Amino acid sequence: TASKVGQPVENAVVSELVKQLENGVIAEPAVVQYEFKGSEKLAGYYVVPDGSGILVITADRAAALVSIYEFIWKCVGCSVVILLIVLVSGTLISRSIAKPIKMLTGVIDQNAEFDFTENKTSRLLSKGKGETAVMSSALESMRANLVNMVKQLAEAAEKLKDNANGLK
Repeated sequence: TASKVGQPVENAVVSELVKQLENGVIAEPAVVQYEFKGSEKLAGYYVVPDGSGILVITADRAAALVSIYEFIWKCVGCSVVILLIVLVSGTLISRSIAKPIKMLTGVIDQNAEFDFTENKTSRLLSKGKGETAVMSSALESMRANLVNMVKQLAEAAEKLKDNANGLK
């Protein structure tokens, strides 16, 4: 403020700098917080190296920090949006992984109960990509082999029955 140049100092921070200069001490540049006429202020100061002057820039603390607070709220808002995107995408990805595994578990349970009827779910899973498709294909192959084995056992039992009847 042009009207304050050359006028007596009104705040304690600058008064302390003037006292240091009078004692031959040149203070390092800094930013300080102080109270002036009931409001909080921030002041940045620089003392000219030869001690011939002091440059002081002051501002109301609230006004000076508004942009910082706005930036913090923008960061928080962006973080929340990013968190929501990560949560939604993570949920979708985990469901896409878990769904085929649940379907394959149903096919395994069916085979565990010796129900070797053809299962459309198993055939559908076998056509997919990834580990569940490989497991489903192996399960389909195992089911086909077990069905073939049961047929062979039934044929062998029929032959044994015929042979037993022939011997009788």
